[in-house]
Formats: sequence, C-alpha cells, structure tokens
Amino acid sequence: MSWLDNSIVETKATKDAYEAQQAQDAINQEAIKYLNDTDKFFTRLSETGKAMPEGMAEARSAARERIVV
Repeated sequence: MSWLDNSIVETKATKDAYEAQQAQDAINQEAIKYLNDTDKFFTRLSETGKAMPEGMAEARSAARERIVV
C-alpha cells in the first residue's frame, strides 16, 4: 500500500475553488436573508398597494443578482 492510499491530496486549484464556493455561499445566505426579511414589504405592496420604503425595490433586485446557484 502506498502512503497516499485513502488520503486526500488537495491542490491549490481545489483549495481556491472550495474557498470561492464558501465565499459565494456566504453571499447567497446574506442575500436570501435580506429578501426573506423584506418579503413583508413586497407582500404589503401587492396586497394593499402601499409602497415599499424608498430604495428597497432596487436593493431587493441587487440581492437577487448576487445569488449564484
């Protein structure tokens, strides 16, 4: 048996890809949390016509654009 059997050999590219995915996951979680936290304003707009706070529609759009699946 080789000393490499059952071992994980991590290359720089693998490590970089993993770290990039972790960073994107954090961005996704933050953006999704913001959307969830502001859903009530969108629901209120659609149900009553009362406007969202200024800039919120743009911020929600920006949050959706940051999400990568």
